[in-house]
Amino acid sequence: GLYYCKDNRNYLKKDINLIVVDLANEAIGRTINSIAKLKAAEFSGSKTDFEFQPLTEGTLYSFGYEQELERALSNILNNAFQAIPNGTDGIVSLTTRIEREELHIEIKDNGSGIPEHFIDRIGSRGFSLKNNGSGLGIYQARNAIGQMNGSISFSSVQGQGTAVTIKLPLSFQNNLQSLNLTPKDRLLLVDDDPLVVDNWLTILNEVPKSNIKVFHSPSKAEKWMKEVPK
Repeated sequence: GLYYCKDNRNYLKKDINLIVVDLANEAIGRTINSIAKLKAAEFSGSKTDFEFQPLTEGTLYSFGYEQELERALSNILNNAFQAIPNGTDGIVSLTTRIEREELHIEIKDNGSGIPEHFIDRIGSRGFSLKNNGSGLGIYQARNAIGQMNGSISFSSVQGQGTAVTIKLPLSFQNNLQSLNLTPKDRLLLVDDDPLVVDNWLTILNEVPKSNIKVFHSPSKAEKWMKEVPK
């Protein structure tokens, strides 16, 4: 992940570990395409077809955290596939479109649908229509989308299926430069995957290299922070 530390003193406080950048953007197209490919492979053995058109609108950004968005989309797609009755030919689709500087993500299934009087309760903590379900998956998704200043809505017809619509505010450029980093400020890039590190360095190509510290484990980042002079 990417973390932001405002001068050496602030991140040495005991109540602060790694501070997630509120202003850091994720290249959202990469996130959506990645989770769609993962789910296509995961459910390839089922009788349900998965329809997805890769997002190709150039580089799009949205405020938020990649892992939380991936988890939210994964939870919603899992619900869509699980809504298809056993033994039936189903269709799950993921489509995207841009409207007024918003990215609209729609996930639809032709499953059993949701009773109308339950629609307003979807995403509430502890509410689930599944036997022994906890409802935590959609609850997490609603919270994650909300933290990205987005919205999530549900529409459904019993016996015909359900549609989940996510709307996220977009930026057509990476705005990390607006942080106005001083020589003492650091962006900490912490990940054990070299490909993820390379992707972030590409996104950060206009940030001075002296402001970026790369670590391949959280323990090494924490060790470095403790050793920085006050």
